[in-house]
Amino acid sequence: MSFEKADPEELGRREFLAVCVRDELAAAGLPVVPKTLASDLHPGAEVSVDPGQDAAGGVHVEWTVSPRLAHVGRRAVTSGRLDDPVVGYAYKIGEAMATAMTAILRNAGYTVAPSRDEYRINGIQVTAGPPLGSEPVWALTEEELRITASPANQADNAGNTG
Repeated sequence: MSFEKADPEELGRREFLAVCVRDELAAAGLPVVPKTLASDLHPGAEVSVDPGQDAAGGVHVEWTVSPRLAHVGRRAVTSGRLDDPVVGYAYKIGEAMATAMTAILRNAGYTVAPSRDEYRINGIQVTAGPPLGSEPVWALTEEELRITASPANQADNAGNTG
């Protein structure tokens, strides 16, 4: 069985959806792992795009615990201490954050389900965003856009070179 990649149009749709998901979670106040940073360096919501054409392909969100908690958990597992409370604790955190992120995204109009990828324990899969053309509730209002575009603000900002 060979790996089949989704077509370029579908991959572009997934990348755009991933950006929107990152923005939505950040707007809710959650730390989001920057796309260009290794997840073990930054705790928070890690949003990734799986390019596969199979059921596991799509946009996935997983919670990354702090580097310290991850280290202690790995040490317990590699030492054979599978009954160590830290192992269950890290799992329960991932479970709670998956529930919270699911609620946040669904309330913002996203279609979310548990990940169908067996390797993404506690992961969620986002299959669709809000209807095209709808603005997030946190988007700039018309009034804010007028204020930031006013000649007085542009003159003020021109003098602020840092």
